[in-house]
Amino acid sequence: MCLDAVGPENINLTLSPSQEYYDEGADISLICSALSGPPALFKWFLNGDPLSDTGPELRLMNIQMSQSGNYKLRTSVSLSCSASGSFPSFLWLNGSSEVTASERVQLTDEGSTLSIINVTRYDQGPFICHVFNNFSNYTSDPLLNAFTVGPHNISITGPSAAAPGQRVTLQCTADSVPPAHFSWMFNGNESHVNNTMYIIESLEAESVGNYTCTARNMVTMLENSTVLNLRGKISLFHMR
Repeated sequence: MCLDAVGPENINLTLSPSQEYYDEGADISLICSALSGPPALFKWFLNGDPLSDTGPELRLMNIQMSQSGNYKLRTSVSLSCSASGSFPSFLWLNGSSEVTASERVQLTDEGSTLSIINVTRYDQGPFICHVFNNFSNYTSDPLLNAFTVGPHNISITGPSAAAPGQRVTLQCTADSVPPAHFSWMFNGNESHVNNTMYIIESLEAESVGNYTCTARNMVTMLENSTVLNLRGKISLFHMR
């Protein structure tokens, strides 16, 4: 019995012909490539609405103004479980949890193929396939998928205001596989901080402002940023 999957990764989208503006009536091709085994499945969207095209190339012939907008590609992968024997049944597990069909998960070929749409970091596995019939049962080796996703859901945790002289720790997190690389900017200027934490040993007036964290996935080459505005607290003293 075998269980195989890799990707999708190294996703690349190209436009042919490559130019900034097109005249009505022109022909355009959007071509996507991805490293995936088994081959990735593709689904195209225009302004959030699904198109009927499902291959790696989207051809727009004799384009009109109604076809302008935001084009988005959604990829999916399939895990295939095979076994010899009569009338086998299949049970999929992600870790210790049973995998069932849902909006993102499809079970086809009598349950032997598991397809995952819009892969997230929670789809890393390990996936296990149980195959059984009335006479015997088999269990596949665990498979930890080589999915690459993100960075998504980037956020900064830390105080939005602090008193003068207070030590402040800001921590940046993001959903990313492999783990993201982080960099920080302060008031639009690059800093020398390139990890998840930005530590201000003693808050001063010049330390108040906007802290921007950028998470970058070095495989997908995608990045995402978020900003935290740090303010200073004002102490009021009553004279007697």
